Amino acid sequence: MAPGRQDLVLAHFAVVKGVGGGAADGRHQHARCLLTGCHAAFPYYGAEAELEQLATHLGLPGHAWERGQRAENADSAPFAHLPRTHPRKLIPWLCAAMYERGWVTGTGGGITVKQSQEIFIAPSGVQKERMGPEDMFVINMLCEEIAAPPDHKKFRPSQCMPLFLNAYHMRDAGACIHTHSQDAVLVTLLHDREFRISNQHLLETIRNDSTGERYKFSDTLVVPIIENTPHERDLQHSMAECMTKYPATCAVLVRRHGVYVWGKDWVEAKNMCEAYDALFQIASGRALSAGG
Repeated sequence: MAPGRQDLVLAHFAVVKGVGGGAADGRHQHARCLLTGCHAAFPYYGAEAELEQLATHLGLPGHAWERGQRAENADSAPFAHLPRTHPRKLIPWLCAAMYERGWVTGTGGGITVKQSQEIFIAPSGVQKERMGPEDMFVINMLCEEIAAPPDHKKFRPSQCMPLFLNAYHMRDAGACIHTHSQDAVLVTLLHDREFRISNQHLLETIRNDSTGERYKFSDTLVVPIIENTPHERDLQHSMAECMTKYPATCAVLVRRHGVYVWGKDWVEAKNMCEAYDALFQIASGRALSAGG
């Protein structure tokens, strides 16, 4: 790799992660950390070959780079022609990004994206940061299986599937995200049946699912909270009842568990999920600092 190109790649990652400049050795140290922690971003940035060389140069071959490229290379030849925004490639990237945020620790959490009448769902019980495009389950709106991961992987359909279908059938969603965010769990311990917050700029990111309009700064956002069950699939009916009772909400919190967030497409679902989580963090921080 030419020195100029190396500096460009290092600077690119420094900008992405908000790391300042510095001497060449300092940038190499930044790059070592960034390559170790930012594999989720690799499929969406250029310079893949340069990054592979850089990982090798920094003594990281087969580690962060290999994990970051799994969605592009491992067992994915039949799907190589698909665009990066296709659900088979998009879901692994989103799951890896959620893993970096700490939203899908272990094998928990999940995501689904609908394309036309096909619903793509991440499998259950797998490490979300290591999935590839071949690992998706595909069903139709009647929950009939269209495609599944290779048999030798022995993956199971997500237990979230019935709850995801609530979002598709009841709200005509285009995507649904389920996280085990610590802040989402915490607000369910601080509130009874509803989470409420107002006078926050982030409210403008969230859509009122009843009116279709974005919330305003002074509006009050209400997110219902349902009780957890031993098996996730058993949440389907209580979630559906909650969605009927709260037609404006695009999210349902599950006590001591996490949150489900849906949107009209994956971009909106992702944006709102991030906004909801930030609001949960603000509210829980306030409560804890006040001793509440």
